[in-house]
Amino acid sequence: MRNVWGIEHFEAGAYVDVMDELGIDQSVILPLDGLFFDAGTCNTELAKWCAAAPERLIPFFTFEPRDPHALKEIDRCINELGMRGVKLHPWLQGFRPTEDVMLPLCEKLASAGLPILFHDGTTPYSTPLQIGELARIFPTLKVVLGHGGLYDMADEAIATAQEFPNIWISMTSLPTWYMQKLIDNVSIDQLLFGSDGGLGNLDKQSYVGLRWQMFNSLNLDMELQKKILEINPERLLKSLPA
Repeated sequence: MRNVWGIEHFEAGAYVDVMDELGIDQSVILPLDGLFFDAGTCNTELAKWCAAAPERLIPFFTFEPRDPHALKEIDRCINELGMRGVKLHPWLQGFRPTEDVMLPLCEKLASAGLPILFHDGTTPYSTPLQIGELARIFPTLKVVLGHGGLYDMADEAIATAQEFPNIWISMTSLPTWYMQKLIDNVSIDQLLFGSDGGLGNLDKQSYVGLRWQMFNSLNLDMELQKKILEINPERLLKSLPA
């Protein structure tokens, strides 16, 4: 899973070339621009960018939870743009995961079978337990902790995943020892790989490669690797039938 920052400076085909070099079949592309600028415009641009390689690039969208048109934007992104999931950042966007405006939005996402990926591991608003409370309210909603608590909230992230089976953890921007701790303490069915690389410059592309090398250095057996890299993402991204 990668954050998009400045896609106008990086062609989709060039990124697919990077994926080919690293042996990556598909990438989930997250809408970082949309957290700062007009979400609808950024969602449209991201969907168009990913449409250049639809079998390889999987777009997520974002929205402003307090926007009265948020439900309409969710419908548009799903039904018109064919986007596959949501990225939210409560810390940057300034909202609590369980505040009232989120409830109808999450109900809609749960009914559609779309995952919602949160930045987590920072205060305020983005602790694993705060996000876990949303998973408790909506037990069929697929809720992803984008960083597994980062560094200071590792135990909280593990406890949250252990309590709520609809919590998933993306092992993004984490050192190898922390990834191994998650593998040892969380159901393997709840774990995902993510790089947190971006598309703005070549340094970010080399970071994707670094993250890939770090994951490979864990020397997991083939069954565990297949679950984290293939089976779990396929289950996460499988929407409910219309």
